[in-house]
Amino acid sequence: MTLPHIAAFASIEYRLSAHPGYPQSSDHTDPTEYRNAKHPDHIRDAQAALALLQRKYGFGTKYILVGHSAGATLAFQSVMGSFRDSAAVVVVPPPAAILGMAGIYDLRLLRDTHRNISAYQEFIEGAFGADEAMWNAASPACVKDTDGVDGGWTSGRLAVLAHSPEDGLVDAAQQQAMQAALRRWKDSTPQGSGQRRVEMLSLKGDHDDAWVKGEELARAIAHTLAELRI
Repeated sequence: MTLPHIAAFASIEYRLSAHPGYPQSSDHTDPTEYRNAKHPDHIRDAQAALALLQRKYGFGTKYILVGHSAGATLAFQSVMGSFRDSAAVVVVPPPAAILGMAGIYDLRLLRDTHRNISAYQEFIEGAFGADEAMWNAASPACVKDTDGVDGGWTSGRLAVLAHSPEDGLVDAAQQQAMQAALRRWKDSTPQGSGQRRVEMLSLKGDHDDAWVKGEELARAIAHTLAELRI
């Protein structure tokens, strides 16, 4: 009985960073396909899309923000105080719930866990630069208090962290790190504002399976909506 409670779906795109193994030429690449984004371009694109949707449909906080992998990073970045308070941002109502699927929440931890695979260092540097302090400032699991999720997502009600034990690219340590950060968010609930909840959801399949095949994505969204209605 999920569909009667869903008015619409919207899919948000954002510019991509350069791939170290697949260089492009700006002279021969369609501008819409050219990968040259650098942090914070990605989160600014996501925020601009949310602002556009809000202007057109005016749904306020009555939505669930879903992100997979780097999209889950962006979903939680969107409610961090440091990214909501910038003068360059049109502040939009935050979601009632966030569903992070196979998410990347601590960039340095991800690199350290996979130090023997150079691609992790390369893709993080490609998007965030070589300064690891920038990595920490962009990682939802690392930033605390006013600048973090606990300071920026004051009206949030539910966070769901979904991960598959079969995921070969993003390990369970990412989910655990974000769970610890969300525990701070949960414990900082203002008195009388209602209970905040954090839920773990186990997925099946490899890293991209949930998004590509769709069944696990649909199950995770249905689960999040059901938990939000409790």
